[in-house]
Amino acid sequence: MDDNEVLIAVMGQTGSGKSTFVNLASGSKFPVGHGLASCTAQVRTTEPFQLAGRSVILIDTPGFDDSEISDVEVLKRISGFLELTYKNGKRLSGLIYMHPITDTRIGRRSRYNLQMFKKLCGDETLGNVVVVTTMWSSVGEDAGISRLQQLRDEDQFEFNSVEARGGRILRYGNNKEAALAILQAMLPNARLPLQIQRELVVERKTISETGAGKELGNGLQELEDKYKDQLQELRTEMEAALSAKDLQMQQAVKAERIRLEDLLAALTEDKRRLEAEYKRELAEAQNQLQNLRAQIKLEQKTVAEQVAAMRAEMEEIKITHGEGMEKLKRELNKLEGKEGLFGKFKKRFARASK
Repeated sequence: MDDNEVLIAVMGQTGSGKSTFVNLASGSKFPVGHGLASCTAQVRTTEPFQLAGRSVILIDTPGFDDSEISDVEVLKRISGFLELTYKNGKRLSGLIYMHPITDTRIGRRSRYNLQMFKKLCGDETLGNVVVVTTMWSSVGEDAGISRLQQLRDEDQFEFNSVEARGGRILRYGNNKEAALAILQAMLPNARLPLQIQRELVVERKTISETGAGKELGNGLQELEDKYKDQLQELRTEMEAALSAKDLQMQQAVKAERIRLEDLLAALTEDKRRLEAEYKRELAEAQNQLQNLRAQIKLEQKTVAEQVAAMRAEMEEIKITHGEGMEKLKRELNKLEGKEGLFGKFKKRFARASK
């Protein structure tokens, strides 16, 4: 990786202003969504741009709880990009988490996105994180300052854990100068691998086995339970509407029931995809293990045959002294060492496959 190159990922929930920030800072023209509608379905990188003598590349990511793609797909795309980046020898210098200052409380969407972000980063890289607060123009100055202090102080927002690890919470004025000032403050950061990168590449975990994958599974289960509870409440409301012969209420309850059933069906499909992805990755890992085991077995057989041939040669020529004998002994010792090493590999694979 070029010492002059700086990679910074921009993350956060849908509608927090990620793409707008990236466009202003880099001069890119990525499509920008409005409200909760997302325009970022893929992980996108900007062209390199110069900042304080460094070549900066920003990574724009889709948010979890996206309106266009499932959370399973979002995790696959982000983790796949980060895995490839790590394998290519590139490390991130920082991560930006966009958070609307208009959020007075952390709801399910906000908490879920933040938890996924922290699982992707890991505690060791939180020092390279900047929480960028957006949408200051939508609140008064005093209210904004008060909410910023809440983010720093109150446990419900969970941002205090970022500052405790050396990360920062900054105000963003929605203009190019402010965006570049935030990025410039991140240039001295050390390049560190993220938790998801270590898990996938170094520890060779499947997506489902990573911290982010487990958090996603927990989130899907929590949401499924919530939808089921709401459906049960609607059944009670429908019974009351039928008893009262309230047609308007019946129609409203029916429409809400259909909406929840559709959400539950989509959620069930997400869980199925996550499980299928886990099984696919597990099968792939087992196949690679079998191929490696077969390759080592073949090489072990070849070395054993070479050892037997060399021993036969020694017996045949009856050399008992001299350089030729010593050289032959050294070569035999090397081959026998390989033979012992293959035996250790064989025992290790036997344990791994249990």
